[in-house]
Amino acid sequence: MQKLLRIIAGGAFLTSLMTMAVENVAYINMSQVFQGYYKTRNSEADLRRQEEEVKDQANTIARQVQAIRKRQDELETQALNVALSEEARAKSTSQADALNDQAQRKQQELREFVGNKRKELQKQYIKMRNDIVKELLEFVQGYAQENDIEMILDVSGMTNNMLPTVVYYPREKEITETILKLINAGH
Repeated sequence: MQKLLRIIAGGAFLTSLMTMAVENVAYINMSQVFQGYYKTRNSEADLRRQEEEVKDQANTIARQVQAIRKRQDELETQALNVALSEEARAKSTSQADALNDQAQRKQQELREFVGNKRKELQKQYIKMRNDIVKELLEFVQGYAQENDIEMILDVSGMTNNMLPTVVYYPREKEITETILKLINAGH
């Protein structure tokens, strides 16, 4: 515990030394800015719509598999019916086997479809996130230049021990709400 407190105190000390050398410092919660940005909300809504479409398509394939399995069960039951001729039971068995193969192919198709779509959506999410982060960083850097801010510290970060990286800061120097208003203006 003592070691942890020394690490926290050391981090706070280094941060205070950095900010002492800088005259105009501001603070921002980049996580809040990211979540509050209209493009983030729009992109996440679009991804949710796409996920729902994928689920609908997957459910359609799953229903097809269920229908095949149901028909297969009916044929297997017929194959066991001693009231039917040997030839009819053999035909039912053959058809049930064919349906089993068809159901297995359909299940494989479903697994591949879901896996591929999941990968595509993950790639799309990462690209969207990276594009938005880049755009937000450029906007915040431009804001800093326009307002003669020498350093902006992100207060949303956490250490490996899940402790805040910025333990204390003057709230009047936080620009989170200002940035959100500016970047969402007109949307």
